[in-house]
Amino acid sequence: GCAEAHCGCEINGCLVDTQCDDGYVNCIIACALDPGDAGASPCMADCAQQYPRGKVEYDLAIGCVDRACPTECQ
Repeated sequence: GCAEAHCGCEINGCLVDTQCDDGYVNCIIACALDPGDAGASPCMADCAQQYPRGKVEYDLAIGCVDRACPTECQ
């Protein structure tokens, strides 16, 4: 609820852009799920390089939630 109330624009910005939601988010999830990689920095850096706009939008959304809802999102 907090994220929706305070960060809807940022979250929706990521959700509606395929560079963010379909590209960057799916890429970092694959990094986290790869048992040989386990979310390692090189994999994440590769995602950022492949989807630079998506990473910016994701960081804006997550940063907003971190700032606006620190207690709710622990």
